[in-house]
Amino acid sequence: NRVLGQPVSEKRYLVFAEEKNFQKADDQTFPSATLRLSAWEDSCSIVNTDGRLVVSPGDGPWWGCGLEVYSDGIGEDLRRFRSGRLHFEIRGSFTKPFDIGFQTGVYTANTQASYAIRFNDKTPFNLSPEWLSHSVLISDMGEGIDLADVTTLLYLRGLDGNGEGQIELRNVSYSQGQE
Repeated sequence: NRVLGQPVSEKRYLVFAEEKNFQKADDQTFPSATLRLSAWEDSCSIVNTDGRLVVSPGDGPWWGCGLEVYSDGIGEDLRRFRSGRLHFEIRGSFTKPFDIGFQTGVYTANTQASYAIRFNDKTPFNLSPEWLSHSVLISDMGEGIDLADVTTLLYLRGLDGNGEGQIELRNVSYSQGQE
């Protein structure tokens, strides 16, 4: 039983997953604390529907949401995942560019940093009506990443919502190494 702030030593860290899609194994674990779905400043909606995270971007100048560790500013220590990957399945009808990634630190303490990849912006990552699996190298998500205090295990953010379309995610996990 690990507590927040202690290093995660298992090879796979399951953030949001349908139990039926993962075999029980000693080398995987779930978050150390309760996670909360947070729509930042009510700029969008994020709900858990039948094992899927469903995000509906708002129509303001920006939108964002996250799957956050519910704690007093202490995040998960994922340093052993530095050379690993973020895995997820995604589909949707949203057509504007948006980021998907994770955050470290605390916004109100001015220590928060965001690391992400871009979707729908002439990149290899685009939404489709069909489920697509992605396995993204952590090192491709930014420079100088310190995984000692991951407070938002998954976030989505865009600069133009237009209030149209949805984004769905499932089976979100981190893995150590290049697997």
